[in-house]
Amino acid sequence: MLEIKNLTKSFDNKLIFKNLSINIYQGQIIGIIGENGSGKSTLLKTIAGIQKPESGIGLLNKLELFTTNFSVRKEIFYTGHSPDLYGQLSAFENIQLYLNIRKEKINYSKISNCIKKFSLPLIEHKIVSTYSAGMIQRLRIVISEISKWSLGLFDEPLNALDKKGVEMFNLSLNNYKKINRTIIITSHNLDFLQSICDKIMQIDNFSLIEYNTKITNSN
Repeated sequence: MLEIKNLTKSFDNKLIFKNLSINIYQGQIIGIIGENGSGKSTLLKTIAGIQKPESGIGLLNKLELFTTNFSVRKEIFYTGHSPDLYGQLSAFENIQLYLNIRKEKINYSKISNCIKKFSLPLIEHKIVSTYSAGMIQRLRIVISEISKWSLGLFDEPLNALDKKGVEMFNLSLNNYKKINRTIIITSHNLDFLQSICDKIMQIDNFSLIEYNTKITNSN
């Protein structure tokens, strides 16, 4: 379970959140919407430990958030807008490095199968700087499939994905839900969020409010 209480965060002397609170239960998929600059990315980065809040309490499965504690950081998978892959390394090398940093066992057969699953085999040994934006997004999904985590934070994950890539990501999300992983997704695509999320929250007046009383999952 993810619990956040009274989160206050500013960026460049601009108030982003004030006393924001939210509880997300294990296995839920939550969508976050809001206008450009409303703080969607900042919220995910703060939960992930990339940015620090001015005040507030956060717990993930009773582990304290907003710290450099490796135990809680390892429970989180985050992917955002900024480059989080090494352009001079191949897909295989990026995955291996990611798993090494997290001190996770490297299963080469699993990596190979997952790369094939997401239609990356022809370029898996090419350096990432040669990839299209869509291929980079697919590689990020591959990394989320291979690594171990309990909370996934996906910031605009549909960017640059073609129809097939979106379908693959949908399948991944459904599989994550089946194994009780918790997901937070930001997106401007409301139809996508309504099709996959248990609840949609909207950033409004420095806090989070429920966008709809209930979202019916069509999957």
